[in-house]
Amino acid sequence: MPRHRLTRRYDRLLRMASWLLRLLGPDVHGGAEEGLGLTFDMNRLFQEAVSVALGAAIRRHARHQQLRLTREQPVRALVKDASETGRFMLRPDLCLWLEDQLIAILDTKWKRLSPVHDQHKADISQADLYQLLAYGHAYGCDRLVLIYPHHPGLQDWSLPRFRYCSSTPSDIALQVAAFDLQASRCAADQLLEQQFDGLG
Repeated sequence: MPRHRLTRRYDRLLRMASWLLRLLGPDVHGGAEEGLGLTFDMNRLFQEAVSVALGAAIRRHARHQQLRLTREQPVRALVKDASETGRFMLRPDLCLWLEDQLIAILDTKWKRLSPVHDQHKADISQADLYQLLAYGHAYGCDRLVLIYPHHPGLQDWSLPRFRYCSSTPSDIALQVAAFDLQASRCAADQLLEQQFDGLG
């Protein structure tokens, strides 16, 4: 197709059409060839996978009528300014409710835990700990969970459980969980059951 001033606005579409016709899809190619590429927000995909699996686990659970899972809800402010307007809004990935009681805040992280470097921290980000502490404080929730993808390097590592230090009588617990995407049903059932430890 001849290209000129009138067809210039179709240049991108024509280039993509030529890639499709030459079967230059998202694959490994050498040289200076241009082609289509796909990118995914793995944080969002992981959050969605855990959310769907936990939703199914709730439906299987004996207390399913009392349980519910919310995604990025409710939204709350971290601080208020001088006019009492909420600022820096918080949206936890997942909130687990038993009737009207928030029993756990779960936050997914598409990051690789590495206990080889440090058995105690395993490359858990301090910023992630601060984020969860903000959730616990703002939502009045004392059970927090950081969920990372499981991988074979975690097989012989005991997942840590922490308690936040405080000068006030606060007892906020932080669980680190490794979610196995290859066995998501079992992982979700186990994760859900763990949230009832110590509850009446």
